[in-house]
Amino acid sequence: MHENLERILQGCFHPKEGRPNLQKVPVSAERAKQHIDKAQENRVVEQYGIEVVTNDDAEWIIEDAKDFVLKIEEILAS
Repeated sequence: MHENLERILQGCFHPKEGRPNLQKVPVSAERAKQHIDKAQENRVVEQYGIEVVTNDDAEWIIEDAKDFVLKIEEILAS
């Protein structure tokens, strides 16, 4: 069983065709923070369709979430 697992993992990290799935990235605390910040920004853009979250945007998002929760509670209560 152990040998099969090794073979499967070898195929994941060193595919026979195409590019490897993983890339070695030099370790840098500042660069890691930049990647995390960019990933969070991309998530916000995809989820809410806005580039920069302002206070007005945050208030809109919170109000929308509260309305959603109230609708769920209303459905559960009926």
